[in-house]
Order: sequence, then structure tokens, then C-alpha cells
Amino acid sequence: MIKNAGIIGGNYPENVEVPLVHPNDIAKAAAEELVRNSDGKNVKYIVSDVRPANNFAKVFGAAIGKPELPWVEFKDEESLNGMLQAGLPQEVAELYTEMGRGIRTGVVQKDFIEHGSPVDGKVKLEVFAKEFADKFNS
Repeated sequence: MIKNAGIIGGNYPENVEVPLVHPNDIAKAAAEELVRNSDGKNVKYIVSDVRPANNFAKVFGAAIGKPELPWVEFKDEESLNGMLQAGLPQEVAELYTEMGRGIRTGVVQKDFIEHGSPVDGKVKLEVFAKEFADKFNS
């Protein structure tokens, strides 16, 4: 979307706070749980950062040299149709649309917020944006 349309967005508004996680932080937490010899019934949120959606545009835009990159909110149908037109399988596009609707309504992040879970991952959005920019510009 960034490369082809010069925008970034989703079917949720720019001011929604979105918990983010980097795969390295997931791997570290999983390894720690395995070492602790847990009984497998432990619930732990692994979150690297929490940002409003419009920060995605600001941070990614700065990383790729497009500081004016806009966040665009789509209706569910527009989001679904855009993903289908881009070649995503129907089921995947529907699941991404459902996830966006869950972020918009707060269902996705509700338990995380209610339990005051810590943001203890080390890979913040700016670090990931550098990784993204390397791939984007290659």
C-alpha cells in the first residue's frame, strides 16, 4: 500500500492505540518460558510497543524518506476489497478485516489494557521501521 498508493492505513481510526510486538521479543519470551519449565498454562502478553495508528505513518514515513505519509482509515468493505484486489486469499482478507474491526472496537486490545499488562519488549516501532525501510528500499 505504501509503495503502490503512497498511503498506509486500515479499517480503524488513526487515534486507536495498537499493541505491537516484534518476533524477536516473542522468541525471547518463549525461550524464557521454556527455561522456567512452566506447566504450559501461563498467560503472558508480549508487547514491544503501544502506539496510535497514525504513528505508523509518521515513523514508517520518516524511515523511508516520506515524512508526509498519510494514515487513511478505510471502511470494512473497502479494506476487504482492497486486499482481495491485491491478491490476498478471501479467507485471509476476511480475517485481516475482522482483526481491524476488533482493533477499531477495542475487542482485540481490551484484556491487555484492562489488566495493565507491561510493555516490556525491547524492539520499539522506530527499530522495526529501520528494518522495514531496508526491505522497502531494496
